[in-house]
Amino acid sequence: MEPNYPPLGYCFEVSFDQTKEKFSFQTVSGLTVEVISESYRAGGVSFDYELPVKFKYSDLILKRGIYISPNGQEEDSIQEGFTAMMKYFELYKTDITISLLNSKGKPLMVWNIYNARPKKWSISEFNAQESKVVIETMEFKYDYFEKKST
Repeated sequence: MEPNYPPLGYCFEVSFDQTKEKFSFQTVSGLTVEVISESYRAGGVSFDYELPVKFKYSDLILKRGIYISPNGQEEDSIQEGFTAMMKYFELYKTDITISLLNSKGKPLMVWNIYNARPKKWSISEFNAQESKVVIETMEFKYDYFEKKST
């Protein structure tokens, strides 16, 4: 059994519900939820009550080195969803699982993201004066997420 230290954020994996494949990414961000509230003043008091009305989830952002298939296929299953959305305006929804792993590759915590839909896809700039990996960034809107301990 490992000591109970705070986990390190560099060991994680991402999987998409439709493919069950595990994908490697350089960074994952956007696991953020905010409580939106409204002010309400009751009669006879000199202050406002703050009442929660809904939750707001930020966009999920995944970054990785651009994917080039070794078998001649142009795209992987994630890129196919973005392409279908951009070319044919097909709605592509998927559930995404992000797992924070321990040093032995076993999940410590798992976040399930529900009804993720492509929002934006971009490629990092090309610069002849730098030797950097070309990064593709994928942004998703999603309905909500749940955190589960394993």
